[in-house]
Amino acid sequence: MWRESGQVRAFAEGLAGRDLHAKAAIATGRWAAECGRITSWPDSMDHDLLLKSRRIAVSGVEFDWLLVDDDGHVALCCSSIDGEIPDRVLEIEERQQDAFREAVAALAERLPLLGSFREESGGMGSDLVSPEFAKRGIYVFDWKPWSGPYRRMLVPTVTVSFSLVGPHLGHFRNHVPVANLSFAGTVSFQLPDLLPCR
Repeated sequence: MWRESGQVRAFAEGLAGRDLHAKAAIATGRWAAECGRITSWPDSMDHDLLLKSRRIAVSGVEFDWLLVDDDGHVALCCSSIDGEIPDRVLEIEERQQDAFREAVAALAERLPLLGSFREESGGMGSDLVSPEFAKRGIYVFDWKPWSGPYRRMLVPTVTVSFSLVGPHLGHFRNHVPVANLSFAGTVSFQLPDLLPCR
């Protein structure tokens, strides 16, 4: 752990004056190494700065994450490089983010085929992977570049419950947030209206 919370704050505040590429380089380099040594949070400010730095680290990268609705249904949310990501997902340690992405991607192969799907909002274009999630009962939402919202793109004909998906995620199931909405009745959403996010 850094000796003083001020060191964490000073480092993260130093990111603010740099361009996006510099922020990402710093975030994935020195910041990642230092985060591995933090074992507790001296105050909420440092936790906030950590989440901001992790968001910077995945800027410019397609980062897919899962969301559960009030009915227990599951959605794959595709961040399209700059879409908002829930804090609960960003709390995954950086050294585990690749394993998280692999666990999410593996759902397209591990879950059984349940049915087909219908496309909305123009569908997923040439994306050949996302339809595999929908065939397995998972809704697919995609971030509209630059300002959102997350739009429903693929609607499964048969849905799957998170109780069946969670075991395939191992400990990452604890990083799947639940939102107060129903995917069946929601064509789009702004994530800040539902959950703390970056």
